[in-house]
Amino acid sequence: MTDLVRPLLAALINDDLRLVLAEALAEGLEPLSPAKRARARQKLIDTGVVTADGDALTFDPGQAREALQAMARPRREGLDRFLTDTGRVDRYPSDHETRVEFLTMLAKRALQPGERMTEPVLTVRLEGLADDAVLLRRHLIDYGVAERTPGGEEYWLAEA
Repeated sequence: MTDLVRPLLAALINDDLRLVLAEALAEGLEPLSPAKRARARQKLIDTGVVTADGDALTFDPGQAREALQAMARPRREGLDRFLTDTGRVDRYPSDHETRVEFLTMLAKRALQPGERMTEPVLTVRLEGLADDAVLLRRHLIDYGVAERTPGGEEYWLAEA
């Protein structure tokens, strides 16, 4: 939902976009009756989107800015910055050392020290951590975080 609301609020703050929107909305509409205009005007004032000075209305982008700020996610630190809000892989670090550290963290969530498991079982566990569990499994092996038998029958955490 946030992904849908943010661009709408940002559009309301932008003067050029607001002008184009007003022009587009005005095309082909019948003029409002004085009673409907007064009700609509009051609703806008009540929301805080506009302020009234006599007959003149002034748009106040402050409300939209506050809403955008309230929706901003706190900046994540450390390895958590590579995870979604639900703790799944969002992206992989580009730096080799950080990537190994990140993969090690993920491997420890899927595998226990000394535990050996089959490829299908590991894949199911990794599906809880990443959209592409096969890629994650491949990274664990390629970066030396996990090991497997030559035929891929069993997987386990690499010894530190």
